[in-house]
Amino acid sequence: MKIRVLILALTVLTLALILPRAVYSEEPETGVARVSLINGDVSTMRGDSGDWVATGVNAPLVRGDKVSTGARSRAEIELDSSNVLRIDQRTEAKLADLSRTHIQIQVAQGTVSFTVFKGTEAEVEIDTPNVAVHPLGEGHYRIQVNTSAETEVTVRNGQAEVSTPQGNTTIEKGDLIQIRGTDNPEYQIVKAPGRDEWDNWNRERDHDIADARSWGYTNRNYTGAHDLDRYGRWVHAPEYGWVWSPEEGPDWVPYRDGRWVWEPYWGWTWASYEPWGWAPYHYGRWFYSGDSWCWWPGFVTASFVPVWSPGWVTFVGFGFGRHF
Repeated sequence: MKIRVLILALTVLTLALILPRAVYSEEPETGVARVSLINGDVSTMRGDSGDWVATGVNAPLVRGDKVSTGARSRAEIELDSSNVLRIDQRTEAKLADLSRTHIQIQVAQGTVSFTVFKGTEAEVEIDTPNVAVHPLGEGHYRIQVNTSAETEVTVRNGQAEVSTPQGNTTIEKGDLIQIRGTDNPEYQIVKAPGRDEWDNWNRERDHDIADARSWGYTNRNYTGAHDLDRYGRWVHAPEYGWVWSPEEGPDWVPYRDGRWVWEPYWGWTWASYEPWGWAPYHYGRWFYSGDSWCWWPGFVTASFVPVWSPGWVTFVGFGFGRHF
């Protein structure tokens, strides 16, 4: 066990030394989204590539990347801790822009739902071939592209501004707007129909995220922290305070079940195969306590804005302690 941990530490230290300047430079940061849930056939296309490839949970996505779903398939993309995009079957969406202050999604076909949680700093724009949708605050918004000239927008909660070449229209909670046409579109606002299976699933997912107990132990800006509820427990460590311990076997070590992927802006980025493996690998740090590994989320204060990392893997101790 000690030899394995030592080898792992040396490996990740080497990788840490070649991490890109993005973490430390004064350049504006590009955001990194997370594929947080997959059901069925889901593929992604990198912005600098022309190939669609099957994707997995915790795959990182950046500006310019596309996501596509097959029949009877769906995906959830956590754009940051406050903005979540869900993609229904036979749908294609592009992350046209992704930063702390601006998120732009382009939906070519199909149905997506977008949830804005409390605390967002980003202005959100969701484009279809004939309209642009701007959520005006917290809420849940459904956008359905029926054809290149017909879009339906449903506001389940919140308020949205819908823009066409003819001007802007505000849509209130409980309303649906149907827009037909491109150059000279016509629209109709009606009462939204009752919730279907897609709406109910989105509502359940929203509750799972918003009501997670782990938010009480982590910074609210930690994307993916809600997953920790189901896959581990919070324990108190004298030297750190509250830390999270995954429900894994005695031989488990961090940074083993996953892969390193290259992102042009960030460099080598850790993509974990573990369903909970986003927040603990991109914020805070790991340490060995007693007979198991634990994750310390860092100092939790309302004013602290965390820095996302491709992988916090710097080794800071030999012999008397094991830390990442």
